[in-house]
Order: sequence, then C-alpha cells, then structure tokens
Amino acid sequence: GGRGYDDLARSDGYVFRALDAEPLTTSGLAERLGVSKQGAGQLVDDLTRRGYVQSRPDPSDGRARLLELTRRGQRALAAARDVHGEIRKRPC
Repeated sequence: GGRGYDDLARSDGYVFRALDAEPLTTSGLAERLGVSKQGAGQLVDDLTRRGYVQSRPDPSDGRARLLELTRRGQRALAAARDVHGEIRKRPC
C-alpha cells in the first residue's frame, strides 16, 4: 500500500508538492492548483486535521497564514517519491 499513508488521495499529492516548493497561503495554493479558494481551503482543512499540513502567521502579512508541510507531510511526500522512483526503475 502507501507505506502507512493509505489515507492520501491524488489531490493531496499536488498539495504536498506545491507546499514542498514553498510555503503558500490558501489563496496562493488555490492559484497554484487551479482550484477555487474554497476547494483549496477544504483540502487544507482535511490535511491539517490529519496532521500533514500546518499553518503559521505570514511574517510579511499579519492577517495571512502560510501553509507548510508538517514532518509527517514531508515523510509522506518522501515515501511517495520513493514509490514513484521504484516504479520508474522497473524494466518494461
């Protein structure tokens, strides 16, 4: 299975890769993923509840919050990359 991360959906992977590149606000994430702000907010709420994403105050904008991966989120992304790497290495 997903190496202990069986609760992750494909859409979660897009969020992980976006946040791995840089911390983003929810609206920044929505823009990056091409989804509505509401849709991004639901993804973020879900991933936060499951312990993969956390938010912190944006130092450049006191009202905004930056989203970033938790350690669990980083480990899940690394595990996913391992799995994809193994798939690519297999001979056809």
